Amino acid sequence: MRTGRREGEAWNFVWAHFSPRSIGEKLLPDEPLSLQALEPGSVQTRIYEAFRRILFDSRERSEYWHDLCLNSLREILMLLAERQSRKLDPRVVEAMRFLSEHMRSPIQIEALSKEIGLSPSRLSHLFKEQTGVSVIDALNRMRIRQATLLLAHTDRSASEVAYDVGFHNYNHFMNQFRKWTGTNPSAFRKQDRTDGV
Repeated sequence: MRTGRREGEAWNFVWAHFSPRSIGEKLLPDEPLSLQALEPGSVQTRIYEAFRRILFDSRERSEYWHDLCLNSLREILMLLAERQSRKLDPRVVEAMRFLSEHMRSPIQIEALSKEIGLSPSRLSHLFKEQTGVSVIDALNRMRIRQATLLLAHTDRSASEVAYDVGFHNYNHFMNQFRKWTGTNPSAFRKQDRTDGV
């Protein structure tokens, strides 16, 4: 989950690792990557609060902390499933799958639209209409999300991480990293290891 920010404020990334069996696969999306734009409102607030409870309970480690975390995670997934009762257009799902599978390669809208079977303008419009972000923003967000994981869990340099996730221009990687996280890779890595549980 990435929450909105004002100019000068940092992005907040929150993710949860879990076994699908512990949640029930019925609540999980069919596609490997599910993008949903959450407008400010009650659903966004409830999801944000559920994530806060997960963080709190996982740190407190009370007797039932694990069950409390799973309950909050189920609430998040149910809210998203209920909100997305209208399925994404299969062509948007296919575009997201293609982006995810070819993240490390240079991707042009023209080539992607040909793969999907739509004109570049139609794909761009449909993708943004259904996901709330442009195709390029979705791709860069995937790459930066992967970069944050590599920075947090490996000792690879920032330039190696940039290349690993598909950025062949380090300055562009730095600009995108700051855009999506509000900080630079070295500060992110230092903060992640300071906050690590």
